[in-house]
Amino acid sequence: MKEEIKNKKETIINNSEENIRVDIFISKKLNLTRNFVQKLIAEGRVKINNKIVSKKSENVSKGDIVEVEIPEEEKFFLTKSEKKFDVIWEDENILVINKPAGYIVHPSSSEYKNTIVNMILDQIDFSMESKVKKEDLIKGRIRPGIVHRLDKDVSGVLVIAKNQKISAYLSELFKERKVKKRYVALCFGCTTKDMWMINQKITRARGEKIMRVGEEGKEAITFVKKLRDRKDLNLSLFEVLPITGRTHQIRVHLSSNGFPIVKDEMYGGGGKKLQTLKKKLGEEIFDFQGIFLHSLSIEIEGKVFFAPLPPYFQKIIQVLWQEIPPTLYEVQKS
Repeated sequence: MKEEIKNKKETIINNSEENIRVDIFISKKLNLTRNFVQKLIAEGRVKINNKIVSKKSENVSKGDIVEVEIPEEEKFFLTKSEKKFDVIWEDENILVINKPAGYIVHPSSSEYKNTIVNMILDQIDFSMESKVKKEDLIKGRIRPGIVHRLDKDVSGVLVIAKNQKISAYLSELFKERKVKKRYVALCFGCTTKDMWMINQKITRARGEKIMRVGEEGKEAITFVKKLRDRKDLNLSLFEVLPITGRTHQIRVHLSSNGFPIVKDEMYGGGGKKLQTLKKKLGEEIFDFQGIFLHSLSIEIEGKVFFAPLPPYFQKIIQVLWQEIPPTLYEVQKS
């Protein structure tokens, strides 16, 4: 539910001798960014001496009266979601859940009702207003207790801090690479390698939401271990250990090395090869929201938290290899 938006008006008089650009003048006087002021000018919300300003470069002279109409920032009600999730571990400091694919972790401007944060609002001790600004949603500031993330289409272990002190402590552990993470990925492509390291910097593709490998990016390191393959179907099952935690790191690293994750349309795991695979294995195996990437375990200071593979992931492994690989079997029993 959105709150009704009201506009406020500001009137400023230039008492200075100098001429000054109107966007700079308003920015200084009202403590607004120039980009935001220029947007207000473009929308016809700025007047000088009762005349609408048409150019951001227009000057304000001594004695000029500047009127600015500022739309109040859109706010949303952040409410508790009644959706359920599997709790792996809970004590007074942390909540560890098995995140299902299809849910984003923290609220955004496009989804602010059915996120993991909405689901845990009554289980964490963070001071937070029920009404939040759209800008805070867009910039990802509303994420109480979230010390690491899983992509919307990825399932598995998610650790959540239940108070500010633990949040700061865990965030530092993740930042210092003292947390061990293990994933399972089903990918297109086969290799003779049993285990290897991918050390490729990752950056955001210009003007797009996707990430890519690029020398101008940030350091990203991922270890990959082959568990099984099916050369006749050009498929491999990998155990993946990311050392760093860049956005979409595993998806980008695997795809850039010729192993896009099955069902990952964004990074090459869809298209014709997915349609061909569906025809061979059956459409029903792929009838779920998400991709074949699962956060299997997280180890923090010697304690390991496991999230069993979701049913659809177990099913395709059994169809392809008739059994769960030994390294994953113990997790399935836990």
